[in-house]
Amino acid sequence: MAASAVGYGQMAIRYAIKAGEIMNHAKEILAHGDFMPWLHTQLEVVGVAERTAHKWMKLAKSHLS
Repeated sequence: MAASAVGYGQMAIRYAIKAGEIMNHAKEILAHGDFMPWLHTQLEVVGVAERTAHKWMKLAKSHLS
């Protein structure tokens, strides 16, 4: 059971990193001022808090280092 929990935890971290990478990429390619409206639309659809999204973006950036 513990191995299963660890496996799912690792998978959740990988998904958070991937989501952060996608959001970081969107921020790079969207015009100035367009990112936050885009982000709020995406977060509303999936039900994720803005603070969580920013943590995922930071995690993705730190994962590159």
